[in-house]
Amino acid sequence: MEHVAHRRLDIWLTWQHEREECRLDQLSERGVHFEKPGFLFPRFHPDSGARYVYRLDYQPPLRTRDAVAEYRALFADAGWEYKGRCQGWQYFRKPWSPQAVVDVYTDRQSVRNWYRRIHRMIGVVLLVELFLAGYEVGLMRAVAPHVWRWAWPLWGFWAGLLVTLGYGFFKIQQKRRGSA
Repeated sequence: MEHVAHRRLDIWLTWQHEREECRLDQLSERGVHFEKPGFLFPRFHPDSGARYVYRLDYQPPLRTRDAVAEYRALFADAGWEYKGRCQGWQYFRKPWSPQAVVDVYTDRQSVRNWYRRIHRMIGVVLLVELFLAGYEVGLMRAVAPHVWRWAWPLWGFWAGLLVTLGYGFFKIQQKRRGSA
């Protein structure tokens, strides 16, 4: 019987990575396995004969091919199969075992460094968005003040985005402090 790959809508926020891992683990338990990441629509395939544990790692783009090969080899040596990357998130899996506690990072310093990378990424995006929002507001007020009357949905969306990023920055900061 041929296994047909299919896509599922997948939306999660950076600070919800544990929820995403749990969702992938639950799908695998039901025989639906993650195959390839994709923005909003990752690819899955059915296989009731296997079960995996999935973990995500946030890793900003590595600068050289050797660094990428070394990074992936480190995970492969620990038994992780690389499944791809999307927006800085690296996806790994290994066969499920009822006895094993499965974490990518096993020491406190590695966990702290991991949360620091995520925290820094959210912070940079938040600062860029704040700058762009301030610039846009100033530009609109100076060039086209009448636009304020009909542009409020755009400003509402942008305000929501900034609040969401701020919340995420706070959540990752809490996790980072909790790992200390």
